[in-house]
Amino acid sequence: MAAEVRRVVPTAVGLPMELNFISTGLAVAKGSIEVRSDPPISRLPQLLTSKIQLKARLAPSVAIHTRAFMGINMRYIRSGVSLQANVRSTIPMDMTTKINLKEGNFR
Repeated sequence: MAAEVRRVVPTAVGLPMELNFISTGLAVAKGSIEVRSDPPISRLPQLLTSKIQLKARLAPSVAIHTRAFMGINMRYIRSGVSLQANVRSTIPMDMTTKINLKEGNFR
């Protein structure tokens, strides 16, 4: 994801004032799933009588980089204020699920 907004406005003095805003972002999700059964499943009918445990680990993350500039931007003169911001966020999640189809339990 990327975005750029640029605007050049003439000033009363005759110099071009530039307003610039650039932002980029990236989202990533990592995960793993572990399945255990007691007793081990060798045939499909055993699925209905086995106790199954699922463990899932997910780690979605987002990174955003933003830059803003306001100032005079000419061929020989460049003066202004530039602001930068970086944001990174990761939220790890662990889930454990136990399934027993014979008794009708789902936890």
